[in-house]
Amino acid sequence: MQAGYVVVLDAYSYYMMNIIDYLIGNTDRHWGNWGVLVDNTTNMPIRLHDLMDFNKAFGAYETIEGANCLTTERRLTQKEAAIEAVRKVGLNQIKDVEDEWFTDYEVKKMFFARLEVLKNQIY
Repeated sequence: MQAGYVVVLDAYSYYMMNIIDYLIGNTDRHWGNWGVLVDNTTNMPIRLHDLMDFNKAFGAYETIEGANCLTTERRLTQKEAAIEAVRKVGLNQIKDVEDEWFTDYEVKKMFFARLEVLKNQIY
């Protein structure tokens, strides 16, 4: 699967996935790792699956930049891809993230630092 196809199929979900991957440091989002919902009667793709494959979450949590983004045709960090995504579709946060959801202080600190980077893009 290639960026052009995915963006044409479901740009909103593509950009939101880049935001989520940056926030949680997911290092396994590559072009062979997307889920697509298909209409069984026509066998045609409808849209991207909302959430797909997070077994490598928090894999790139040492720096604010994150890993290299594997879902763009340009060379970007996860941070750069997420900032681009926020500029395209917004952050769309519907609920506050609660401190008590985190058991690891360093993970919590990095998550909130990354969230702040993205929030600064919308004001």
